Amino acid sequence: MRIGVVPAELSRFAEQVEQCGGAAKICGAGAISGDRGGLMLLRLPEGTPDRLGLPRGWQWGELHEDREGVRLL
Repeated sequence: MRIGVVPAELSRFAEQVEQCGGAAKICGAGAISGDRGGLMLLRLPEGTPDRLGLPRGWQWGELHEDREGVRLL
């Protein structure tokens, strides 16, 4: 079954990450309308999301593990 709440722009970017040998996980709330929704966790073997040409208005940050779990820096 497909819920259909992942905006097309997120799906396209996730495919781009996978083509570079990385992995993408879309988390959180999706959207039933519009082109925004959720948070995307990425694992890139080399480089940063910037090198993939982030869509306009997107930001990225690094996650680091610590004793309390993970945090966004």
